[in-house]
Parts: sequence; structure tokens; C-alpha cells
Amino acid sequence: AAVAQFPQAPGLPAGAASLAQGLSESSAAFTQAAVVFANAERLQQQEDEKLDLAQAISRVEIGVQDEALALKAAGTDPDAYLFALGTKAQALMAETVKGLRYPGSASRFLTAMEPYLRGQALKARDEVFVMRQSRLEAGTDIEVDRNINIAVTAATPDERDAATRMALGL
Repeated sequence: AAVAQFPQAPGLPAGAASLAQGLSESSAAFTQAAVVFANAERLQQQEDEKLDLAQAISRVEIGVQDEALALKAAGTDPDAYLFALGTKAQALMAETVKGLRYPGSASRFLTAMEPYLRGQALKARDEVFVMRQSRLEAGTDIEVDRNINIAVTAATPDERDAATRMALGL
């Protein structure tokens, strides 16, 4: 930036023009430093906002996974699993949005979480299917074991034959 040159004004001491020149140059340097500082501060805030967003996303992802494990460990009924996990995910989302240091980043957070939550919902549906299948298989295994016990302990040959056919699925 060009600094204005001050001519020697009549009646002023000889150093007044150079003093004015020095003040002008100092003012320009100060303004330039203020702009650099403002840019650095803005960049720091942007990076801090990115970090805040990444931490928030991580908190929700970990919370949803922890809840999924807890529900499975508790033997949650498959029909209740999807609802319980969805309820927990929504609560975590609401809590996390409130805790963002930069409230203006809430829309970016929600946009970033959408694909993750959609994927978790699909994964949870698959898990519900597997849970139901496991329960059916466990029930079938119990029924087969019961029929084998009946076949072994039946009082008559007809009861043994009937229980054996049931155990073999004939």
C-alpha cells in the first residue's frame, strides 16, 4: 500500500512532516496487522468448528453402537430393538446439537449424520431379522430335543416311533 507523502507545511518545525509520515506508515502497518490477525482468527474458528463437528459425530456414532450392544446384551425383544435403538439415536442427536459450540454448525452436523443414521437403520433391520431367525432356530432346537427325549423315554413303541418322526421332521 502506498503511504501518503506529507509536504512541509509553512510554519511547522522541520521534523513535523517526517513525524506525520511515520505515524501514517505506523497506522498502515497496524491496519495490515489487524487484517492478518482477523484472518488468522477466522481460520482458527473454522478449524475449531470442524473439530467440534467431528467430535460431535463421533459421540453419536459411539453412543449408538454402545446402545446397540447394550440392547443385544439385555436380550431385547426383536420387535422392540429397532424402536429402542431409534429412540436412543434421536435423543443422542438432540443432545449433541444442543452441545455444539457453534450453533450455526447444527445443519452441517445433521447433514453429516443422515447417511450414518440411514446405514444404522438398515443394519438394525438386518440385526432384527437375524435375532428373529436365531429365536426360531433355538425354538426348533428345543422342540427337536424334546421329541428326542420323548422317543427315548416313551412307554410304547408307537409313542417312540411318533416322537422319532417328529424329531426327524418326517
